[in-house]
Amino acid sequence: MKEFAMYLGTICFVVSIVCFVLAYKKKKKKEKINKLLMVGIGCFAIAAVLATVFKDPIPESITINNIEMYKDDQTEITIKVTPEDADTDDINCSIDDETIAHLSGNEITALQEGQTTYGCSYKDDDNEITSNQATINVKLTDDQIAQIEKEKEEKAKQEEERKKVEQQKEEESKNTLSSYEQAFAKDYAIECVKSALKAPSTAEFPGGFLTPYQDWNMSKSNNLVTVSSYVDAENSFGAMLRSPFTIQMKIDGDTWSVTYFEFDGEVVQGTYQ
Repeated sequence: MKEFAMYLGTICFVVSIVCFVLAYKKKKKKEKINKLLMVGIGCFAIAAVLATVFKDPIPESITINNIEMYKDDQTEITIKVTPEDADTDDINCSIDDETIAHLSGNEITALQEGQTTYGCSYKDDDNEITSNQATINVKLTDDQIAQIEKEKEEKAKQEEERKKVEQQKEEESKNTLSSYEQAFAKDYAIECVKSALKAPSTAEFPGGFLTPYQDWNMSKSNNLVTVSSYVDAENSFGAMLRSPFTIQMKIDGDTWSVTYFEFDGEVVQGTYQ
């Protein structure tokens, strides 16, 4: 009955439009248009009455169900309304946490394992009807669980390899002088030696611009740097003498400290390691 009424209403509306168009044309020709206008108005009124009488009622209540699904699956929201013939076109739904599941229209796509809630509502100028809150529970299949465990194992192996590489680099750094450490050790040794000289301003150390570490012996073992070389400097009598020296320095983070200093055959500080 409702479908027939809506069909009849559509025909009446079309007939009314045709009558109005024909009446307009006849008016321009100054012909009588009373009958056409009466038919047009009558058909239009019938169409309006049918549309009003047989319009879908608004929902009085909206009910939705809890949903369980697996990751990457898709499903349609099932919406129950009362009365059953109520209009559902203007019912909108939303999900609280769209990192768990995504909603497009009434279709839900499960994104990741977890649980969230969703709800639906109908709203017009005079009414606002909301549904109950329902849950969306996203689970993992056995294959997905196995894949996640596999990825965790691979990540753990990569992390273990990374740590091994870092430890290896750290051990190597304890026993290998970097270019910065080499330059710093030389400058530090020069300052130490100058502090033991009678005339430090006359000191001449080996190594030039092109060969800065010529006659400088340096080594590093477990962050202990050993530097050996010589210095030419004036003694108390103004005579230029060559004096060998050996210095050991301990590196602790960014801090360097002298643990042993031997100058010209005499121990000035500490014990050689």
